[in-house]
Amino acid sequence: MLSRVTSVAVTPDGTAWFGFGDGSVSTPGGGLSRFADQVWDYLLSDAEVCALAVAPDGALWAGAGCAIHRFDGTAWMTVAQCGQDPPAGNLLDIAFAPDGAAWVANGFTLARFDGASWTRYDKLANSLAVGPDGAVWVNGWEGRQGSQYVARFDGQGWTTHRSADAHPGGFTVGAVTADGLVWGVDAERRLARFDGMSWTDGESWTTYGTEDGLLSNRIVDLIMAPDDVLWAITEGGIAYLDGDVWESIPLDDRLGTINAMAFAPDGSIWLATSRGAVHLQP
Repeated sequence: MLSRVTSVAVTPDGTAWFGFGDGSVSTPGGGLSRFADQVWDYLLSDAEVCALAVAPDGALWAGAGCAIHRFDGTAWMTVAQCGQDPPAGNLLDIAFAPDGAAWVANGFTLARFDGASWTRYDKLANSLAVGPDGAVWVNGWEGRQGSQYVARFDGQGWTTHRSADAHPGGFTVGAVTADGLVWGVDAERRLARFDGMSWTDGESWTTYGTEDGLLSNRIVDLIMAPDDVLWAITEGGIAYLDGDVWESIPLDDRLGTINAMAFAPDGSIWLATSRGAVHLQP
């Protein structure tokens, strides 16, 4: 297996997919690897694959450089071509709303694909999260230092906050749980939770760290599992939220840096790490 595995997704048939590439011009190349029926395949070797996501219909979407490809289990289809469709630049994130629409971000563009046509929004967007109510949360910036923002689209209009005005002193949305709580990280990568009430009032914010059961105070990513349990990747291992308590799972240091994780239908976990793909059995 190649190292520098930066993204992972598991389709409903149990196939695990891994993207390679960090979007850096100093380390060109990348590709997509697939593990199914105990066999590895390697595809899209000429592109940085930094974004993978599974659509509500079970199809895999892959951001391969500035193009987007869709695999329905049988055949590949190009959803967006470089220079011809709204996404411009290497794809950084793909997320799906409950209505099946795909949202994509690449640092320069935010766009929505409804299955037939693209809608482009005038926002510089880096990452996305979709809540159970269908609202889309966008993290981005306005093109100048210190201009990071968090925006929420409810289907009708946008509500935008300046990231630095969040009570933790900076905030990037990572996940929204079924109870409507918004989870993310502050400027120091500490885990923070927003109750949706007041962006600037400390009463609306809760922060978490090693004193709350996490193995590290620095969060790499947040993921919603299929059973609606919130998981966190930390620099010390992974953890899941059990009610109001964080339960951590330490991992061998030899695994390297954990970049992403995904859940298989059998309950196992796949990790994308700086040293390759790792499979954790339940």
